[in-house]
Amino acid sequence: MTVAAILSAMGIRPAVFPLYASLVLIELHKHSGGPFTVKLFYKNVTDSPALFEFPIEGCAKPCTLDSFISRSQKYIPDDWKRECGLKESNPESILTNAYNKGVILSLSISTAILSMIMAVSLLKKYLERQRRYEGRVRLSTSEQSCDTLT
Repeated sequence: MTVAAILSAMGIRPAVFPLYASLVLIELHKHSGGPFTVKLFYKNVTDSPALFEFPIEGCAKPCTLDSFISRSQKYIPDDWKRECGLKESNPESILTNAYNKGVILSLSISTAILSMIMAVSLLKKYLERQRRYEGRVRLSTSEQSCDTLT
C-alpha cells in the first residue's frame, strides 16, 4: 500500500500530496489494565524529526484496537483470489501452467545451446589467431630502438 492510500483509508487528507520518503507510523499501545489503543502518525519530510499525530476518522480518541479493526474492516479483502483477479485452480489452468513450463524449458535449452555454439566459435577464432602468430618472434624494446642503429 502507498502512503496516500493508507492516509485516505484512515480518513486523513493532507493539504499536500505525500512527498517521496514520507511515512505513516501506526502504533499499538497497551496501558495497564486498559484495552489496546492505536495511534497514527505522519511524517512528510525527511529533514525534520517532527511527527504529526492525526486522529483516525470514525474512531474516538483514544482509538481502541477493536474500534480500529471494525472501522478498517471495509478495506480488508474477504476473498483475496477474487479481488486480486486470480482464477480458481481448474484442469484448464493446470494445462496452461504445464504449457508455460514447457515453453520456459524450451527457451532455456535453446539459450544454452546458442551459448555453447558462441563459446565454441569464439574459442576457434582465438586458436586460429594464436596459430597465425605462432612462428613470429617479438623483438625486445632495445632491439627496436633507433639509437642502437647509429
